[in-house]
Amino acid sequence: MTRLAWWLVAVVASIACSSTPVAAGKLNLAVDGRGLAMIYVHPSVMEPDRNTPGNKTREVETETQRRRLRESVKDLTLYLGTMSGARVEVQTATVLPEPKPTAAMPVQILIGDLATAAFGGPAKPYPFKQGFRVVVDIKSARVALIGESDLAVSYAIYEILDRFGCRWFMPGERGEVIPQMKSIALEEMDFSSHPGTIYRGIWYGD
Repeated sequence: MTRLAWWLVAVVASIACSSTPVAAGKLNLAVDGRGLAMIYVHPSVMEPDRNTPGNKTREVETETQRRRLRESVKDLTLYLGTMSGARVEVQTATVLPEPKPTAAMPVQILIGDLATAAFGGPAKPYPFKQGFRVVVDIKSARVALIGESDLAVSYAIYEILDRFGCRWFMPGERGEVIPQMKSIALEEMDFSSHPGTIYRGIWYGD
């Protein structure tokens, strides 16, 4: 084989590797600044703020958690893009999309109910429904972010951002530490966990 032929083979191979979501036991979410992932979430999560007539505690808490998950989904697409320069969009869906792990169909990042429908719930329940689960399935080219509640799904989202090295030490851009990497990938996993404390929040007495 001539040098030109070897060079052409190498170029074709490199293009093939860079255009597939699966490589070397990992699931690529972005390669060389090009997004290979699409976020799927139920449309109800992404709805605008809802009123809670009567100010019932349970209804207010449910709406608060939904808003938190909505903003967490926005954070996921924002920081995946900030890290890699890739565009990772959010697609709303009422039913689980068919897995099609090809170069034309990007990796599916399933959020909440869609993720639970694909892989089931967390393995470790926790008080106040705070148990969460992160599944990275290379065969189906899916990432599933699962929780016992909307709050727990938010924990799953920040679990993977934390694994990429994202840190928030105080509000605003000055408090952010976001790593820069043109290619980002997740190793295959099925990880269930929960917060280290039952409750985290600010309160006061008297």
